[in-house]
Amino acid sequence: MSDTNSVSSTDSTGSEWTFSNQYIGTSRPDSFRECKENMRNDTTNVTSADKLSSGGTRREKVTDKSTPAATLESRDIETAIPNDATLNSMTTTKEIIPRRKKLCRNIEIFLGSIILAFVFICIALYILIRKNDRVSALHSSLDLTHVRELPSAMPSTNPPTYNPTSYPSSKPSFVPSTTPTLAPSFVPSTTPTLAHSIFPTISTRPTTSPTVSPTEAPSNHPTDFPTHEPTSSPTDHPTNLPSSSPPNDFYEFFVMGDTPYDDDDAKKLSSNFLDVPNDAPFIYHLGDLNKATDTMCNETAYIKARNILLTANSPVFVTPGDNDWNDCPDPDAAWGHWTRHFMDFDLNWRHSLRVRRMSERKENISFFRDFVLFVGVNLVGGSRVSFQEHRARMNDNLAWTVGEIKSNLRKLTSVVIFGHTKPRGAHDNYFIPLSRIVGKLGIPVLYIHGDGHQYHVIEGAFGTSNMWDVEVDNGGRAPPMKVRVTKWLDKPFEFDRRK
Repeated sequence: MSDTNSVSSTDSTGSEWTFSNQYIGTSRPDSFRECKENMRNDTTNVTSADKLSSGGTRREKVTDKSTPAATLESRDIETAIPNDATLNSMTTTKEIIPRRKKLCRNIEIFLGSIILAFVFICIALYILIRKNDRVSALHSSLDLTHVRELPSAMPSTNPPTYNPTSYPSSKPSFVPSTTPTLAPSFVPSTTPTLAHSIFPTISTRPTTSPTVSPTEAPSNHPTDFPTHEPTSSPTDHPTNLPSSSPPNDFYEFFVMGDTPYDDDDAKKLSSNFLDVPNDAPFIYHLGDLNKATDTMCNETAYIKARNILLTANSPVFVTPGDNDWNDCPDPDAAWGHWTRHFMDFDLNWRHSLRVRRMSERKENISFFRDFVLFVGVNLVGGSRVSFQEHRARMNDNLAWTVGEIKSNLRKLTSVVIFGHTKPRGAHDNYFIPLSRIVGKLGIPVLYIHGDGHQYHVIEGAFGTSNMWDVEVDNGGRAPPMKVRVTKWLDKPFEFDRRK
């Protein structure tokens, strides 16, 4: 039942609103105005859409059928004084929305920080990998599929360990080590080594029995008892080089070739060896130890040349020339003479160079000294023994050269290659692939040879800016040439003909 003093209305949401007749009209009591003002203050920060959905102000046409027609008219009334539940809902909504926004911002900041940290870690790892694997990247860029891996025939060149082994090895090494250990072993070796050590060990305690050979330097701790026998006499063949030398910015050696062709060349060669300093690390002979058309490669010519080379104070390395082998009337017999008298020729001297020799071709050698890699290969001019032999030898030479460069790449600064022949088209299978590999590496490489008998220097050889082609004088024209290899990239090689 409707009260005559009230008006009821239903909105679009189905909510029923009841208003007292005393509030219908143009005037309202002060309490209503105060309530309305309070409502407006409470809903200041709520949008107009929130007001409509929460029972806010709306205008609605109401007709009270219980009121006389003369009294009731269609009029606009202001409704919607929100109740306490509505006000609480509005207040809760105002509090939740900012909290959710703040939580979302915090989550976004957290996720962004994680992503940024991950990116920085990836960049740091990338830089570290690129720095440590620079040489590995160079290796992978080389086309070395045709190069065979060669087994190591010499002891490791790694630096000594800082902690000695607790027990001696069961088998002695056959080649002396070039680097001493930093501390003596705690247990003496049960088996003596087969070769003398190049470096003396430095012991902090005196020996319990006298040594057979005297030490090179006096001991800081004398023995408790005198020795029973005096020290032996000094060696008959002192070493040409000290066991160790201070690091230098250059390395020097001597090179010669195409001699002796006759008796005059033999006399000059003997006198030229007297001009080579005694401390020269080595001399490299580039082949042609006789003239095949004159001697017919008789074995006496090889013996004569051998006896002259043995007068040198420094160790001499020899590579074959065409007059020593393939240009002889009987190449097979000539090769037998050469291998019998000049293979492993440097072993006639005591030296500290650690020489590696190719198992398939022992005339191909290599050794590393200071910062330079030296490689000797069997490259001859003249006629071919056979097409198959020539091709196989070129492939072996390339495999040996590239393999040695690859093995020493981390420590070398320059490479010197010894051969006999001047580069010709018959040797393209060696020089063209080698020049491409050297060009990628960017290290200075010197190919030094004889054969032409006339000194010349070609920088940027084989179309590669970091390769040099140098031909030495005939031994009858000039003494052994001194070559200096430096660490300076603008001038890595210097030549002194000493004329």
